[in-house]
Amino acid sequence: MSSIRRFLILTLISALVLVIFSAALKGYRATLGISNTLLDNELVELSRAISYVDSGTRTQQQTLFFQVWKQGKLASSSTDALSTPLTSFSEGFSEVNALGTRWRVHTRFNPNNDSWYMVAQPVSSRFTLTDSLTVAAITPFIISVPILALILFFGITWGLSPLKHLSKLLASRQGNDFSTIALSREPSELSPVVTTLNTMFTRLNSAFEREQQFASNAAH
Repeated sequence: MSSIRRFLILTLISALVLVIFSAALKGYRATLGISNTLLDNELVELSRAISYVDSGTRTQQQTLFFQVWKQGKLASSSTDALSTPLTSFSEGFSEVNALGTRWRVHTRFNPNNDSWYMVAQPVSSRFTLTDSLTVAAITPFIISVPILALILFFGITWGLSPLKHLSKLLASRQGNDFSTIALSREPSELSPVVTTLNTMFTRLNSAFEREQQFASNAAH
């Protein structure tokens, strides 16, 4: 015997698992694509930085900025627009303002050649990446909401259809119709209700027949 409660619980759980898994997979693929694009861009910028050092050319249009300081003097830089230290000579990460941009800087000291290496990225690129990853991760879940709503709507509608069918049967009955009710699909939750109604109809039918018999006898 079927159960409305069991059906609805299984429908809800199945729909949630399916939609959440699909949304998570879509979000993962989207963020993976963004991450690959970011890392590819980093490789491009790194190759440009290496070419700057190799050829001696400089540019201001870049997302990767570096300086090399040896014995207190600027030995190499990815741009000629800044001849002063990008940040203090202290190892680790820091954030500074330079060239009209906020930079995230990593500084490292090499004692073997008494050199300081400063590599920087614009802080704005980190916010852009965060925004892109957030949108990529959330968008599939937002799209999944109407899909989940449709699944739940049709699932709940189908699960409650026996109750609606019972209501229609009762509403369409004539006043002298005391026949028993039979549902094509009778969930376990409705079985006691149908049994009680059928018992009541049987008793009413017996009482009605007795009344008719009594009226017939009185007329004779």
